[in-house]
Amino acid sequence: GGKPKRILDLWQEGRFKILVSLEILQEYQNVLERFSLAEDDVEAFLALFTTPRLAVLVRPRLRHTVISEDPSDDMFLDCAVAGESDCVVSGDSHLLKLKAFAGIPILKPAAFLNAFAFGY
Repeated sequence: GGKPKRILDLWQEGRFKILVSLEILQEYQNVLERFSLAEDDVEAFLALFTTPRLAVLVRPRLRHTVISEDPSDDMFLDCAVAGESDCVVSGDSHLLKLKAFAGIPILKPAAFLNAFAFGY
């Protein structure tokens, strides 16, 4: 719900594309499997992340070691840099603490909605 849901709705409307790597897709699958969702629902949701009009599959060549508190968060930075992202949107405290990485701003969902004039 709330701002993250608004972002997902805008994304599914095709208002912007996301960058995703195979590593991130695996992480999303692991997270979704923790919920009591039907396997078909998980697969359908993950399929959105490989839909060309919605997402760009990025294959990072560089691996950054930035977030010592949670090294698995580095995959999002790797993807953002490799895909020349406009921003990273996250609620993760480790990522947000950076504020930016390699010139790419790291934004909370509300800041993303405001920065890109989607409003809320």
